[in-house]
Amino acid sequence: MCSMPDYALNSEVKDLQKRIEDSGIRGGLEYACRSWYKHLTVTNHRTSDVHFALRRFLEKKFMFWLEVLSVLAP
Repeated sequence: MCSMPDYALNSEVKDLQKRIEDSGIRGGLEYACRSWYKHLTVTNHRTSDVHFALRRFLEKKFMFWLEVLSVLAP
């Protein structure tokens, strides 16, 4: 998402903050990545629906989520 160099630690990327800002992570995406579990715990959906959506997310988007969390970590 941030066009990070392969095999580089976040601490080695000199312009990491600029890459984060340019990527559009701040705002809604940041909130969604950090707070999704709060919404999941209060849902009234059937367990099978939530299970299916969570499985689909893990299969298709998990690595993107990890990348976002890694650059947002303090």
